[in-house]
Amino acid sequence: MLCSSFAVAVTLATVAGPQSSLPAHLAAWERAMAATTNFYCPKLTLARRNTVAKTTTISTGSFLAMKPDRVRFRLIPQAKKTTKADPNNYFAYIITGDALWEYTGETKKIVEFRFVPGENADGAAPWTDPERWLTSALARVYSGLTTHPVFAVAAGQFEPGQLTERFHVRVVKEDKHYVYLELRPRNPAEQDRYKKLVVALMLPGEGHKPYVPAQVRVVTADGQEIEDWRFENGVVNATGVAAAQFQYVKPPDGWTVVKLPPGAPAKDAPAK
Repeated sequence: MLCSSFAVAVTLATVAGPQSSLPAHLAAWERAMAATTNFYCPKLTLARRNTVAKTTTISTGSFLAMKPDRVRFRLIPQAKKTTKADPNNYFAYIITGDALWEYTGETKKIVEFRFVPGENADGAAPWTDPERWLTSALARVYSGLTTHPVFAVAAGQFEPGQLTERFHVRVVKEDKHYVYLELRPRNPAEQDRYKKLVVALMLPGEGHKPYVPAQVRVVTADGQEIEDWRFENGVVNATGVAAAQFQYVKPPDGWTVVKLPPGAPAKDAPAK
């Protein structure tokens, strides 16, 4: 149901439609985000499509975010029909207020980046400030730069007024289950990286909280790369979520770690 509706919404995003319901949806979404402390998705599907090469890669896994600045997710690429998925061939991120760890199973490598002390003194997650995120060394580390707005959307990071301050927002479609919003970045630095997001939010209904993200599409500035993040059975304010779940995880034997400044020279070493 969501996939077909989402495709229609993305198509409609090129057409100007009635916006009378936008203020009410924004206000309700902001209230929902204000009440969010964490977001857990047991089944995340990420589809990356290259419109030039006509290729699509699909990965599945899980996603966990906790305010103000912690994210953890792990995805395993979908195997071909003739082979089994390798559980050690995955990519994952663990992000805290102090550091980011990027795990790449294909190369058996971990990239560690330590945030500059005081850089995050205001307590905000690094990806919520586009200028700080995009001009920091983290931008050079992070593979898949276009994905960072997804973290902010999933974790409910936006304070009242911040959505419209950072994005041009409009309604592209509504049905009885979802409202679809298009978010176009206002910041030139973000505009250089991605053209827009299209967010599907669940409307009030039984069995879930309202305005929980169900799917987010990210389109790069040149339109050549499209990412679809599909969050199934997402849970807002899941019980038992704690900071201890966002710590470095030792990988399997044979991996190396690359520590980028500040904190260590940028050279490979056995993972510890």
